[in-house]
Amino acid sequence: MAFIMCLNHRGAQGGSGDDNQTCGNGGLKGGYRAGSKVLSLRRKRRGRAAFCDRLASFPDHFWLLYEDEKLVSMINGMATDEEHLTDAMYEHADMHSKDGAWQMIFGVATDPAEQGKGYAAALMRRVIADTKSQGKKGLVLTCKERLLSFYRQFGYRNEGVSGSEHGGAVWYEMRLTF
Repeated sequence: MAFIMCLNHRGAQGGSGDDNQTCGNGGLKGGYRAGSKVLSLRRKRRGRAAFCDRLASFPDHFWLLYEDEKLVSMINGMATDEEHLTDAMYEHADMHSKDGAWQMIFGVATDPAEQGKGYAAALMRRVIADTKSQGKKGLVLTCKERLLSFYRQFGYRNEGVSGSEHGGAVWYEMRLTF
């Protein structure tokens, strides 16, 4: 049986560390390890620290999907009044504004062994519903070209190539407006 929750409901704690330290596990069974294979998050030390800062600063913007007590998928982001998702937002948790008009999506991750089972889609539907119920204007994310059709199924519009230079990849900004 799958269930979805916001991390804040488990009492997240933040902090930074190396691959062997728990990063704001919030009581998750087995802990959440920064850079873990489970969520395919391979981050440099600075990136892990920024991720942990976001976790500590806005845990209610981390959605988790469990299947039989196993974390199988996660979506995280922040709220802001800025209309475009920028690289700086990933590094500066202080850019979060609880009452911001837009929900930015930083990451959609699913355990590789669990991909193709609809977990990310189910979680995205929940994130969309939660964001709409909070009265926000909508959601913004960036993705690679191969994922454009995945996000279109939820009503996201492709706004073209993003200004993001993250990882040297080409990113497309997608927006879902309510």
